[in-house]
Amino acid sequence: MKKKRIETSKKALGGTLIFCAAFAVAVLVGWFMGLPDVLGILGLTFALGTLVVKFYMDKAARENVQKIKLNANKDA
Repeated sequence: MKKKRIETSKKALGGTLIFCAAFAVAVLVGWFMGLPDVLGILGLTFALGTLVVKFYMDKAARENVQKIKLNANKDA
């Protein structure tokens, strides 16, 4: 059985989301220890995660249109 290779964009997406989650947990722990400006830091962290997901979804939408056209041409 051949192992399926994960696309680089999916690795980047997963890595960035894992980083954002870990950083958010660290900031929340810091909040309980008296870190100022927690909401601003969390906002930036979640903005980074949202931005990466949006770029990935746009990329996937463009690729899927190309795949659909390619498969339609094969069937015809």
